[in-house]
Amino acid sequence: MEVAWPRPERRRWSRRLGLAGVLLLVLVGCSERPYAPELRQDEATYVNRQEGFRFDAPPGWSQHARIAEGLPADAMSQERLLVKYKRLGSPRPAFFRASAYDLPADKSPVAYVAERPPGPENWTRTGKEETVDVGGQPGTRVTFHGNWDTDKVTKEVVAVRRGNGRVIFFTGIYPTADTQARQQIRTALASVVWENGSGAGAGR
Repeated sequence: MEVAWPRPERRRWSRRLGLAGVLLLVLVGCSERPYAPELRQDEATYVNRQEGFRFDAPPGWSQHARIAEGLPADAMSQERLLVKYKRLGSPRPAFFRASAYDLPADKSPVAYVAERPPGPENWTRTGKEETVDVGGQPGTRVTFHGNWDTDKVTKEVVAVRRGNGRVIFFTGIYPTADTQARQQIRTALASVVWENGSGAGAGR
Protein backbone atom coordinates (compact mmCIF):
# COMPACT_ATOMS: atom_id res chain seq x y z
CA MET A 1 0.00 0.00 0.00
CA GLU A 2 1.54 3.27 -1.11
CA VAL A 3 1.42 6.24 1.24
CA ALA A 4 2.03 9.61 -0.47
CA TRP A 5 3.07 12.74 1.33
CA PRO A 6 0.57 15.63 1.12
CA ARG A 7 1.25 18.10 -1.69
CA PRO A 8 2.30 21.00 0.61
CA GLU A 9 4.92 18.72 2.17
CA ARG A 10 6.38 17.85 -1.23
CA ARG A 11 6.48 21.51 -2.25
CA ARG A 12 8.29 22.43 0.98
CA TRP A 13 10.88 19.71 0.43
CA SER A 14 11.35 20.80 -3.19
CA ARG A 15 12.05 24.40 -2.14
CA ARG A 16 14.58 23.28 0.51
CA LEU A 17 16.45 20.80 -1.60
CA GLY A 18 16.49 22.67 -4.88
CA LEU A 19 17.70 21.06 -8.07
CA ALA A 20 20.95 19.81 -6.53
CA GLY A 21 19.11 18.09 -3.73
CA VAL A 22 16.71 16.40 -6.12
CA LEU A 23 19.62 15.15 -8.22
CA LEU A 24 21.27 13.81 -5.07
CA LEU A 25 18.17 11.88 -4.16
CA VAL A 26 18.06 10.32 -7.60
CA LEU A 27 21.75 9.40 -7.47
CA VAL A 28 21.53 7.63 -4.11
CA GLY A 29 18.37 5.84 -5.14
CA CYS A 30 16.02 7.41 -2.59
CA SER A 31 12.33 7.65 -3.33
CA GLU A 32 10.34 10.82 -2.81
CA ARG A 33 7.47 8.85 -1.34
CA PRO A 34 7.69 6.35 1.55
CA TYR A 35 5.92 3.02 1.24
CA ALA A 36 3.98 1.13 3.89
CA PRO A 37 4.21 -2.68 3.87
CA GLU A 38 1.40 -4.33 1.98
CA LEU A 39 -1.26 -5.99 4.14
CA ARG A 40 -1.69 -9.50 2.82
CA GLN A 41 -5.34 -10.50 3.03
CA ASP A 42 -5.14 -13.75 1.08
CA GLU A 43 -3.17 -15.82 3.57
CA ALA A 44 -4.95 -19.09 4.29
CA THR A 45 -2.77 -19.67 7.37
CA TYR A 46 -1.65 -17.09 9.92
CA VAL A 47 1.84 -17.75 11.26
CA ASN A 48 3.43 -15.99 14.22
CA ARG A 49 7.00 -17.22 14.63
CA GLN A 50 7.79 -15.07 17.63
CA GLU A 51 4.92 -16.42 19.71
CA GLY A 52 5.29 -19.86 18.14
CA PHE A 53 1.84 -20.66 16.78
CA ARG A 54 -0.23 -20.74 13.62
CA PHE A 55 -3.83 -21.34 12.63
CA ASP A 56 -6.05 -21.50 9.56
CA ALA A 57 -7.96 -18.29 8.91
CA PRO A 58 -11.76 -18.61 8.70
CA PRO A 59 -12.49 -19.24 5.00
CA GLY A 60 -13.71 -16.17 3.15
CA TRP A 61 -12.81 -13.80 5.99
CA SER A 62 -10.55 -10.79 5.43
CA GLN A 63 -7.44 -10.01 7.45
CA HIS A 64 -8.59 -6.73 8.98
CA ALA A 65 -5.47 -5.89 11.01
CA ARG A 66 -2.06 -7.36 11.75
CA ILE A 67 1.03 -6.14 13.57
CA ALA A 68 4.56 -7.00 12.57
CA GLU A 69 6.28 -9.48 14.83
CA GLY A 70 8.46 -7.91 17.46
CA LEU A 71 6.54 -7.77 20.74
CA PRO A 72 8.65 -6.70 23.71
CA ALA A 73 10.58 -9.53 25.33
CA ASP A 74 9.87 -8.19 28.81
CA ALA A 75 6.44 -7.98 30.42
CA MET A 76 3.90 -6.06 28.37
CA SER A 77 2.01 -3.30 30.14
CA GLN A 78 -1.09 -3.77 28.00
CA GLU A 79 -2.72 -6.36 25.78
CA ARG A 80 -1.39 -6.32 22.20
CA LEU A 81 -3.32 -7.28 19.11
CA LEU A 82 -1.56 -9.83 16.89
CA VAL A 83 -4.07 -10.33 14.08
CA LYS A 84 -7.75 -9.68 13.41
CA TYR A 85 -10.12 -11.13 10.82
CA LYS A 86 -13.50 -9.84 9.69
CA ARG A 87 -16.18 -11.79 7.86
CA LEU A 88 -17.15 -10.35 4.50
CA GLY A 89 -20.33 -10.63 2.45
CA SER A 90 -22.76 -10.59 5.37
CA PRO A 91 -25.06 -7.84 6.69
CA ARG A 92 -23.99 -8.70 10.24
CA PRO A 93 -20.29 -8.47 11.16
CA ALA A 94 -18.29 -11.21 12.82
CA PHE A 95 -14.69 -11.04 14.01
CA PHE A 96 -11.89 -13.36 15.09
CA ARG A 97 -8.68 -12.06 16.59
CA ALA A 98 -5.60 -13.17 18.49
CA SER A 99 -3.86 -11.01 21.07
CA ALA A 100 -1.15 -11.36 23.71
CA TYR A 101 -0.65 -10.10 27.25
CA ASP A 102 1.63 -10.93 30.18
CA LEU A 103 -0.13 -11.93 33.39
CA PRO A 104 1.54 -12.76 36.71
CA ALA A 105 1.23 -16.35 37.88
CA ASP A 106 -1.26 -15.42 40.59
CA LYS A 107 -3.60 -13.66 38.14
CA SER A 108 -5.95 -15.94 36.25
CA PRO A 109 -6.81 -15.17 32.62
CA VAL A 110 -10.50 -15.55 33.51
CA ALA A 111 -10.24 -12.82 36.15
CA TYR A 112 -8.40 -10.55 33.72
CA VAL A 113 -10.98 -11.03 30.96
CA ALA A 114 -13.83 -10.39 33.40
CA GLU A 115 -12.21 -7.11 34.52
CA ARG A 116 -11.68 -5.74 31.00
CA PRO A 117 -13.56 -2.54 30.17
CA PRO A 118 -16.83 -3.67 28.53
CA GLY A 119 -16.54 -1.41 25.50
CA PRO A 120 -19.46 -0.08 23.45
CA GLU A 121 -21.14 -3.50 23.34
CA ASN A 122 -21.60 -3.58 27.15
CA TRP A 123 -20.83 -7.28 27.53
CA THR A 124 -22.30 -9.44 30.27
CA ARG A 125 -20.60 -12.68 31.24
CA THR A 126 -22.80 -15.77 30.94
CA GLY A 127 -22.28 -19.26 32.33
CA LYS A 128 -19.12 -20.80 33.73
CA GLU A 129 -15.74 -20.97 32.08
CA GLU A 130 -14.99 -24.07 30.03
CA THR A 131 -11.75 -25.99 29.68
CA VAL A 132 -10.90 -26.53 26.01
CA ASP A 133 -8.01 -28.08 24.09
CA VAL A 134 -6.11 -25.62 21.89
CA GLY A 135 -3.54 -27.43 19.79
CA GLY A 136 -2.74 -29.83 22.61
CA GLN A 137 -2.48 -27.03 25.20
CA PRO A 138 -5.10 -26.35 27.90
CA GLY A 139 -7.24 -23.29 27.31
CA THR A 140 -10.13 -21.62 29.10
CA ARG A 141 -13.20 -20.31 27.29
CA VAL A 142 -15.23 -17.45 28.76
CA THR A 143 -18.50 -16.40 27.08
CA PHE A 144 -20.19 -13.00 27.07
CA HIS A 145 -23.43 -11.71 25.58
CA GLY A 146 -24.14 -8.17 24.45
CA ASN A 147 -25.95 -6.05 21.89
CA TRP A 148 -25.07 -4.14 18.72
CA ASP A 149 -28.01 -1.85 18.17
CA THR A 150 -30.91 -4.32 18.21
CA ASP A 151 -28.81 -7.42 17.46
CA LYS A 152 -27.82 -9.89 20.14
CA VAL A 153 -24.15 -10.80 19.88
CA THR A 154 -21.86 -13.29 21.56
CA LYS A 155 -18.19 -12.97 22.44
CA GLU A 156 -16.10 -16.03 23.19
CA VAL A 157 -12.62 -15.55 24.63
CA VAL A 158 -10.27 -18.52 24.86
CA ALA A 159 -7.11 -17.92 26.89
CA VAL A 160 -4.01 -20.11 26.64
CA ARG A 161 -1.21 -19.49 29.12
CA ARG A 162 2.27 -19.88 27.68
CA GLY A 163 5.61 -19.38 29.45
CA ASN A 164 6.78 -16.56 31.72
CA GLY A 165 3.24 -15.29 32.20
CA ARG A 166 2.41 -14.69 28.55
CA VAL A 167 -1.19 -15.47 27.63
CA ILE A 168 -2.54 -15.74 24.09
CA PHE A 169 -6.20 -14.74 23.77
CA PHE A 170 -8.35 -15.95 20.88
CA THR A 171 -11.53 -13.87 20.66
CA GLY A 172 -14.54 -14.51 18.45
CA ILE A 173 -17.46 -12.08 18.14
CA TYR A 174 -20.58 -13.01 16.16
CA PRO A 175 -24.37 -12.58 16.07
CA THR A 176 -25.77 -14.98 18.65
CA ALA A 177 -28.13 -16.65 16.17
CA ASP A 178 -25.39 -17.07 13.53
CA THR A 179 -24.34 -20.68 14.03
CA GLN A 180 -22.20 -20.66 10.87
CA ALA A 181 -20.01 -17.81 12.14
CA ARG A 182 -19.68 -19.55 15.49
CA GLN A 183 -18.58 -22.77 13.82
CA GLN A 184 -16.07 -20.97 11.58
CA ILE A 185 -14.51 -19.28 14.61
CA ARG A 186 -14.28 -22.55 16.53
CA THR A 187 -12.83 -24.33 13.50
CA ALA A 188 -10.09 -21.68 13.26
CA LEU A 189 -9.38 -22.19 16.96
CA ALA A 190 -9.26 -25.96 16.50
CA SER A 191 -6.59 -25.53 13.80
CA VAL A 192 -4.08 -23.87 16.15
CA VAL A 193 -0.66 -25.53 16.11
CA TRP A 194 2.05 -24.57 18.59
CA GLU A 195 5.56 -24.72 17.19
CA ASN A 196 8.21 -26.65 19.16
CA GLY A 197 5.69 -27.69 21.77
CA SER A 198 5.77 -24.70 24.11
CA GLY A 199 6.22 -21.88 21.58
CA ALA A 200 8.51 -18.89 21.53
CA GLY A 201 6.61 -17.22 24.33
CA ALA A 202 7.75 -19.92 26.74
CA GLY A 203 11.42 -19.56 25.98
CA ARG A 204 11.96 -15.86 26.53
